Amino acid sequence: MFRRMKKAAGMPVLKSKIGTSDGFNYKVNFEKIHPETKDIEYVRMVLNFTAKILFTIEKKHEYVSVEILDFIKEVSETDLTPEDIDRFIPPGISIQEGIPSGKIIEGVLYFKDVRNRFVMTKLPVTWFEYQLAHSVIALTKITVEKSDDSHREYLKNSLKFMADAYENGVNPREMTAMVNFPNEAFWSRYI
Repeated sequence: MFRRMKKAAGMPVLKSKIGTSDGFNYKVNFEKIHPETKDIEYVRMVLNFTAKILFTIEKKHEYVSVEILDFIKEVSETDLTPEDIDRFIPPGISIQEGIPSGKIIEGVLYFKDVRNRFVMTKLPVTWFEYQLAHSVIALTKITVEKSDDSHREYLKNSLKFMADAYENGVNPREMTAMVNFPNEAFWSRYI
């Protein structure tokens, strides 16, 4: 069944790993799986990864979802520079690019077709209380650092679309929202 899901997901293009050994110090690593992967796929990874993590968080841990939703709303109202991201990193949290260790969350972005991407994730058996939220923040920070102005603008507008829609009733725990919503957010500037 897993093999069928991977085939249905499409062609893998980008892998991200976010790890921490203590819940405070995070390292993020990207690997381009397909040789022709464009830099815009980093933006697509953030959008799909964020939606997948929000889908994964259980209702009883709503406060972790709230941290993610607050973060994407706040950063989408900035110019989305690395300094802007730094203002919204929780106190005591360190994020840098590097080889992750400890409890690692892995995401693989799949190319389904020109309009659609999908991410499959691997989570550790156990994780730190806020690790899911901090992983979204870490992935966003490193993506912003790697991106040029046009890609940052794409990410900013897409996160704004997501933040507004979640605020107006899109349920992040619905499968259709997890699968379709990041793609809608990415293409929202053309709607």
